[in-house]
Amino acid sequence: MPILFGRNTFFKLAPEASYAVTGAYKTNAVRTIDISMQTTQQRDRSNHLSSSDGAIAQSTFDQFRESGGSLSVPLYYSGSTLLLKALVGTITTTGGSPYTHVLKSNTTSLDSFTLALQRGSDANGQEVFTGCMINSGTISITAGEEASLSLDIIAKDSAARTAPALVPTYNATQKRVQHYETIVDLTFNGVTYKVRSFEMTIENSLERRNVLGSKLTESPDVSDFRSCVVSVETDAENNNLYAAMLAGTESSCVIKFKETGSTNYMEFTLNNSIITDYSDPISTVGRLSQSVTFTALAGASTEAFKIEINNLLDGANALNT
Repeated sequence: MPILFGRNTFFKLAPEASYAVTGAYKTNAVRTIDISMQTTQQRDRSNHLSSSDGAIAQSTFDQFRESGGSLSVPLYYSGSTLLLKALVGTITTTGGSPYTHVLKSNTTSLDSFTLALQRGSDANGQEVFTGCMINSGTISITAGEEASLSLDIIAKDSAARTAPALVPTYNATQKRVQHYETIVDLTFNGVTYKVRSFEMTIENSLERRNVLGSKLTESPDVSDFRSCVVSVETDAENNNLYAAMLAGTESSCVIKFKETGSTNYMEFTLNNSIITDYSDPISTVGRLSQSVTFTALAGASTEAFKIEINNLLDGANALNT
């Protein structure tokens, strides 16, 4: 029996107009860095007292059937917007070739989608997950590396693994966000900082919703406060960020990446933020660094954060992979 390999793992996405009802698949497949999507049938011992002479339970019963997992994918100027919208909330498209797509955190009605996963070389390794919603996500980039998008997903269910029905085709022109393409250094309280690493983490606080009549979850709901934090590491040049942490200074926080030789860009903005964690320990005679966490704050009628993407996809095709 041949060994299975992870090479050439991919998945395809289909938006869902109604929860767990698969729509049309996007033409292009999504390349993966790692993925751990699967379905688990939970079982527990029956609560009656019958046992063997050795006090071993005689039966179990099915509890919940839970689907989901985590995945990491490359972050592209064109092709990542479907997942980013499902993570953030709403999208507004303006302009014309190039087009500007603004994703805002101004809703708790988050998108669901179907994810059809091909598990590497497995000839019977295609598994289709319906009712996928993003519980949390992290956009990260470090000096010397490429940007990536990591997601934690709650799904309703998956079908049995079968022979592949979807053939991968990829967007041949999309470009990945690179570490050297920063055109607006991190800006906070009117001061810019050159950072060595950047992470934006969004927590949607989704919770499965189980009811009588099914082992599967209903559409998960936002059950607590959502949050967005930006964590950076920068070389220590002054005490401005330390002072801002102590003073509770509130300010916007912005960083922007632009594709080399193109009009494509991606800008990450906390419209109002405060420093909630700061560290600059000394353990060397060499260069000192600062680790800083900014937490987004919302106004009464203003969203806490947004992601702005500029590319050549119009409004009708903005969510193409």
